[in-house]
Amino acid sequence: MRMKKSGLVISITIMLVMSLGMVYADDVYVILSDGWIEAYGYGADFYADAEAATSNTTGVKVRYTVYRNGTKVVDSSVTDTTKPYKAVKEGTVSSSKYSNSWRLDLTPYGRYSGNPEWIVFSTSTLKDSN
Repeated sequence: MRMKKSGLVISITIMLVMSLGMVYADDVYVILSDGWIEAYGYGADFYADAEAATSNTTGVKVRYTVYRNGTKVVDSSVTDTTKPYKAVKEGTVSSSKYSNSWRLDLTPYGRYSGNPEWIVFSTSTLKDSN
C-alpha cells in the first residue's frame, strides 16, 4: 500500500510541476552550444555553434574569438535568423611557428518573440596547444 501512495504523490507532484511550467513556458530561453579547438603543427582547427532549443526563438548567434599565444587572431560572429536556427562556424587558423598555445572563446546568443535584443547565455573558453 505504501508504494501506491508514493506513486500517487509523485504523479501529482509531476502534474503540478508540468502545469506550472506551462504557465511560464514563454519565459524559458534555451540555446544549445558546442565548440572545440584542435592544435597541430603551424595551426589549429576550430568549431563553434549555437542552436535553438525552444519554439519561441527568432534567431541565434555565436561569437567566436581565437587567440594564438595570447594574441587575438580571429574575432567574429555567425548569425542565423531562419528556422531551424543554427549558427555554425568551422575554421582554420595558422602560425609561422610550429608550437603554439591556442584558445577559443565562444559566446552563444538567442533572440526571442517580442524581444529584439540578443540575450547572452554564457561564455566558454577552450584551449589546446602543440
